[in-house]
Amino acid sequence: MENLLAAVARQYATEIAALLGRGIALARSDGTRLATALPPVVETDTVLTAKPDGPEVATAPPEGEERTGTDKREGVPSAEATQAVRTSPMSATVEKPDTPSPTAPDLFEDLQWSPVCMEGKTVCLLALLPDTEDRTEVEPVETEDQTLLRAIGILTGMLAAAGRERRSAAAWWSARDRFLEEWLFSAYLPDDKALEARGRQLGIDVNRIRSAGMLLLEPSTDPENGEAAQAEDYPRMIADILDRLRGGGGREVLATALGNRIAVLFETDSLSVAREHLAAARERIEEACPAQVYGGVGMPRRQFSEMPESMREAERAARNARSTRTRAVLAFGDIALELFLQEVPARVWREFRSRVLRGIPEAEIASWTRLLAVYFQTGGALGEAAARLGIHKNTLQYRLRRLAEITGHDPRRLRDALSLYLATMMDTTHNQG
Repeated sequence: MENLLAAVARQYATEIAALLGRGIALARSDGTRLATALPPVVETDTVLTAKPDGPEVATAPPEGEERTGTDKREGVPSAEATQAVRTSPMSATVEKPDTPSPTAPDLFEDLQWSPVCMEGKTVCLLALLPDTEDRTEVEPVETEDQTLLRAIGILTGMLAAAGRERRSAAAWWSARDRFLEEWLFSAYLPDDKALEARGRQLGIDVNRIRSAGMLLLEPSTDPENGEAAQAEDYPRMIADILDRLRGGGGREVLATALGNRIAVLFETDSLSVAREHLAAARERIEEACPAQVYGGVGMPRRQFSEMPESMREAERAARNARSTRTRAVLAFGDIALELFLQEVPARVWREFRSRVLRGIPEAEIASWTRLLAVYFQTGGALGEAAARLGIHKNTLQYRLRRLAEITGHDPRRLRDALSLYLATMMDTTHNQG
């Protein structure tokens, strides 16, 4: 509730000040200031004249001049004018949360604060600013305490209404999430008509052409991105990510989170458009969260009953991107070789790798495999590969020649490079869970 109030403190303070005709100050429960607002100024056409034997008194305007904003009593604003001002939040002066009121720069700390409680907890503090109007000759309508209680009552009502609205929205999004999980990941789809009807109730048309996307999140250990996110941070991160995705670009975006996976449906039959949208989402997520994100897209589908298969394709592509540390969003069609290699039994793989890398001690296999993987990822660019490995280009050339001498396979020759490339793919193709 405190987070909700922080987002709308200025608006609420302005509205309460207008309703009460008194300046209002709001602060967090720890005393940190949130906002101050002054009541609107009521302008009238009352003319102040001085009697020879007395103080200034209010008189009506000269004959022939129209009186506006006042009733038949001199100097008294009309009920309509007062109501118009008090119900116009924009007419109040609102101060920034980090600056005191210009009319009383030192009063913020000296105010008499009262707690505003909801559900047994103090959600904020409220205080009335000093009344700057001279009301000595006017019979008070209510006492200071009564005004304060009225202000607290108004604020409590505003917060309660906003809380109900927020809970209702959260329940609606939760229902959509459950629907998407059942549609895309359940082993048994419900009856087609029942699925369509439930989708309509939640504002989802399941019959639109869509492309599936999958994003996989890994906590980042990059010092520039801060420490790796803890598991308990994921719900907050995922909620923010879904809000960003659901905001998206004219066409409907459906998204739901399952652990560190984010499933996305884009309303497009273009694989390139889906890939572009998912890449943009991945970049926004990495800017906002301390995580590395890998993405994949499945083939577009025209039938809603085929969307689970498209999502499985997207997840396989995303897992391949993660296992190979590919920064680009992969499409399912991009990983045909990897999918083929996954069907090869692990025993056959081990025998093949042993033959290709014969002569290399088992303890050194991992370091040679990493060197080759980086070399192939850069397309054989010695300078770039050496930079990624943190060695000099000449050192890399020497190691490649040494590898050719030991194994008989030179990575600079196409035929030998293919065998070495397949040998280095063994771990990634059999470890994508």
